[in-house]
Amino acid sequence: MIRDALEKSGKGPSTGGLHVENADDPYDKDADPAVDLSEATAEDVDAAFCLSVSPPEPEPDMTSVEVSLSIAVAEREC
Repeated sequence: MIRDALEKSGKGPSTGGLHVENADDPYDKDADPAVDLSEATAEDVDAAFCLSVSPPEPEPDMTSVEVSLSIAVAEREC
């Protein structure tokens, strides 16, 4: 969903080399369980960007969900 939203916005790095990966660390005891982390990189950009999204992705068995998301972006690895 993050990759699709970035491509649809037409902003940020070119879509040709865009990579978005889950960056949640299951071993981080201090991590906020109410936030999902994703790391975005691109072939034509030297920096990595850490995206914090809350609330986290709903459970897969839910058929319909309507929420307001809070998203923060920082120019750094997660």
